Amino acid sequence: MKSLSSFATPLAALFLLSPSVLADQIVSNNLMTKILEYSVIDSFNVFYFNHLGNLFSVILFPHRWIFEMQEAWHSNSSIGFGNDFENSQGIDHDPAIAGAYFAGKLAVTEYLEKIQKQSGVMIFREIQPEYAVPVGVWQVREGIRQAMKTSPQETHSLDEAIEFATKKMSISKNEWLLHGNMFNLLKQSAISDFF
Repeated sequence: MKSLSSFATPLAALFLLSPSVLADQIVSNNLMTKILEYSVIDSFNVFYFNHLGNLFSVILFPHRWIFEMQEAWHSNSSIGFGNDFENSQGIDHDPAIAGAYFAGKLAVTEYLEKIQKQSGVMIFREIQPEYAVPVGVWQVREGIRQAMKTSPQETHSLDEAIEFATKKMSISKNEWLLHGNMFNLLKQSAISDFF
């Protein structure tokens, strides 16, 4: 069984987290100690929810715990991207999208604890131009919780799941993948399986 400390955020980052973000991290890390003991899901599922100018797509896929959350936002005529990621050892870098990341992780770990499974997870959050006044990370947490309550679309592969997850968004699958780390994480985990 993993100890809670194995999911620790780098110390410098802890001082930058608000109390609600820190609480999200602590609770999700506690749930992770249980989730890592569960068997891996056996299907590719995509959950979707549109909330307050935010589009959320969550992909669960057959893999030991590996997690990435990506955000994209529209700013004038350009699109900004941010992401964070972790494997079963936890996040190993100062988080770039800390509040949203830990809120999203909490919502997904609550779901996985409920179904008593572990999985690989990809979250895409597109922040649309009409989201003019940010209302806090509670909106991310609740938006993803609502997504996890919907009936998922089952697909046959991770590629098909990503295609489905991004087709309702204005940002293409290729743009998401260009700015993400999931395929690098998958390669690293495949290599570590041999050691």
